[in-house]
Amino acid sequence: MSEVRATGDITTKTDFGNTSFENGSADGLHIQTNSGKVSLGKLTVNQQIFVKDDFGDIELTQAFGSSYDLHTNSGSVTVDGAKGKLKADSDFGSITISNAESVTLDVKTNSGTVEFSGSLSTGPHFIKSDFGAIDITLPADSKLDVDLKTDFGKIKSDLPVTVTLTGSSNNQGDHITGAINGGGEQLTVQANSGNVTIHTSK
Repeated sequence: MSEVRATGDITTKTDFGNTSFENGSADGLHIQTNSGKVSLGKLTVNQQIFVKDDFGDIELTQAFGSSYDLHTNSGSVTVDGAKGKLKADSDFGSITISNAESVTLDVKTNSGTVEFSGSLSTGPHFIKSDFGAIDITLPADSKLDVDLKTDFGKIKSDLPVTVTLTGSSNNQGDHITGAINGGGEQLTVQANSGNVTIHTSK
């Protein structure tokens, strides 16, 4: 689909094949595919963008909705530009979110890395990877209460964390609970096997 402007909801479903929608708008967007890539670009959606993909990658570029619910059983999730509530999960694949603006995060992958860059809105925020590193880039003035945990890996933050509680720091992992810039919205980050890194956006 291209250049489609709908006053109501758009719903698509395919068993085998890619789904692409560019340069359009809708009230709501609901996409399902059993096997294929889903590509959404330059869209304005008044309500939720929902994508369920059993086998395939999900890619959003400047696709803006009031909220996002993105799920793939086997594939990566890539979001470039987002606002509002963002829920994304993958059973086998990486999740990459960039150029996000005032989002509320709920991001999980069973096997893959998680990368996030942008600003956070009202929490709580939750990021989890069972097998893979978690890499977060935030503005220097972010005010957060953080709970950072990894079972097998290291935790590093460019943003100073005022620690209120430190779990055992050894080869078995690390756990840091504290506040950034005096504290604020809750950010929980869990990695079972991989490093947790927080960078400052330039």
